[in-house]
Amino acid sequence: IEKGATEKAREMLMVALEAWLGIVPAHIADKVRTLSRTDALSALHRQALQRKEIEDFEKLLELATAE
Repeated sequence: IEKGATEKAREMLMVALEAWLGIVPAHIADKVRTLSRTDALSALHRQALQRKEIEDFEKLLELATAE
């Protein structure tokens, strides 16, 4: 169940990023694929929905991938 929830959270994040950015930069997509924590994926999803500065999102992504 956990793996399915993680995959769904990852998919939702990618959809939000595509809606925000159009084409998701490869370096961001690659990092998203490495995430396995649903709480981190959910936080990043909320950030993507807020559509603030891409730099802010990238900082949060760096923190999330520094596990």
